[in-house]
Amino acid sequence: MRLFNRKMIERFANQMNHGPEQDTLAYLINQGAKVIETYVTMQERKAGKSYLSVINAANYMLRMFISIIVIQWFRPKEEINEHFI
Repeated sequence: MRLFNRKMIERFANQMNHGPEQDTLAYLINQGAKVIETYVTMQERKAGKSYLSVINAANYMLRMFISIIVIQWFRPKEEINEHFI
């Protein structure tokens, strides 16, 4: 679970390339954003089924790895002075 402050939610809503995914978080941290982790208690799923099968999870991890390692080099640099959780 992630919580974001108002400025970061506005950034995600208004900038096409800023979705709240792992590669974007890595990019924002690299640009100076502050991340704070906090403890939460989650309940077990009561209904429905996760879309993450073994293949989907591996595919997601591969896409994030490629994005963080390769694509981050080509994203424009910007200075961020915001905090988000």
